[in-house]
Amino acid sequence: MFRSFIAALVAFVALNFAAPALAAPERLLDALLSCKPEFFSVLKEERAALGPVRIDLDEGESNSPHGPPRENYYKQMAIFAKPIAMGGLPIIGYSQDYSVRKDEALSWYNLWLHVAWPRDKVVQALEARTGITFEESRYYDWRSNEAREDGRVSPEFAVSEMDTPEGQSILVCDSVGTSDTEVFRLPDITELFGAPELRPLPLADADRLMKALLSCTPEFFKLLKAEQEAFGAVQLSRISRWGNSNEPIETRVKFQSIVHAWGLDLTGYVQRVDRSAGKEKISWGFETAEWAARLWHTIGRRTGSTYVDGHGWMLDLPTEETGYAPSQYFSIGDVASQERGFLFCSVNSDDFTAALPEPSDLFLTGAR
Repeated sequence: MFRSFIAALVAFVALNFAAPALAAPERLLDALLSCKPEFFSVLKEERAALGPVRIDLDEGESNSPHGPPRENYYKQMAIFAKPIAMGGLPIIGYSQDYSVRKDEALSWYNLWLHVAWPRDKVVQALEARTGITFEESRYYDWRSNEAREDGRVSPEFAVSEMDTPEGQSILVCDSVGTSDTEVFRLPDITELFGAPELRPLPLADADRLMKALLSCTPEFFKLLKAEQEAFGAVQLSRISRWGNSNEPIETRVKFQSIVHAWGLDLTGYVQRVDRSAGKEKISWGFETAEWAARLWHTIGRRTGSTYVDGHGWMLDLPTEETGYAPSQYFSIGDVASQERGFLFCSVNSDDFTAALPEPSDLFLTGAR
């Protein structure tokens, strides 16, 4: 889960790591080492030292608003424009992931600082700074047994390479238990960092956009255009085979970076006009980094419905009060040549109530 969430860090580090690092007070690192809620107060006080950030949001692909009480998982991230020197470590981002029960009670949360150094180098630096020895744990991260007696470093603090790009690691306060969260409200990422100054932005309303796609109505294009800033400066390409007017015309849109929605990684948009069968058929939708098998699972969890051959989308019995079925024109497929999935609508033009817009009118084609 969330493995692709740190992909944006790779690009930012490649572009900005050569730039001089900003300096942040060491008390911010000390506050994380202690793994106490006071960390958030220190972060707000020292926010100005971290410079401009890009905000990204993600969630679990199995999240569902339907059915019996369960936990849903979320992640929020602030990506720094430049590495921040913090206690001698080059910090490139902050993230928090958390679980919420259906009654909206916080179940647990983890806090991460992303470091542009490999784990072993970070461990050496922390040992030199704190005088405490870190050892590999059964969870394949590094913790300190001395932390319980020392007090400066929490037993919940660890250094890990979990789900990080090569050459990077994370400082994490993990598995904060329910006893610590019953009276605690985790601040939203924008409360800690303010509105993002760097683009692309996160989707303003991912749920509404995805529901509009599944409904296969013209409203989807209005919402898609309203989210232009989330897709960044895109690359457009058009394919018309052999120059024959009866052949399909396909327009492909590659997003500036992965866009997260419903726990899925949206990588591009495809629009197609096909007149080869004598009638004009139009298709549109998102390409994803996930294959179709995972897409069927996620769409089923989100809608509370199941696709039944010969019958189409049907509501599951436990979700009848809150669930909904996608349009009969909505489908899921694989883009085998590119190892990607496809969430799309396909309908005869005569059955569609609006003209298909030009993709160049929906997306930004130049940097902002």
